[in-house]
Amino acid sequence: MKKTIILHSIGNERDFNYYIFDKKQVVAEILSKLFYKNLTIEWRLYDIDTNKKINIEKYKDVHQAEGSISNKSRVDIFYGDKKMFIVVYCSEKLRLKFNEELFKIVKMPKPIKIKRIK
Repeated sequence: MKKTIILHSIGNERDFNYYIFDKKQVVAEILSKLFYKNLTIEWRLYDIDTNKKINIEKYKDVHQAEGSISNKSRVDIFYGDKKMFIVVYCSEKLRLKFNEELFKIVKMPKPIKIKRIK
């Protein structure tokens, strides 16, 4: 997993973290591996019936939820027009482990300065 992906935003609340990524197939495949490795969550990027790859770039205003009973974790993916909003619910220990692995492969864009109007 040498490829870097762009993380536009990150935040956390009591029992979950949220992330905003570009809605690209490559990003989904990288995150899928990361979810499975750290949270034992399988993000299905293929259709179970036809066993064909799902192109997430065609999704818009769609919600997808995946979970793992073994470690009581869940991932909610919300597909927008150009971005994916991902929410990870799990223990704090697992979230820290996930974030450590995530920050090895992401980069965040520099904030844009807003010009003040006088």
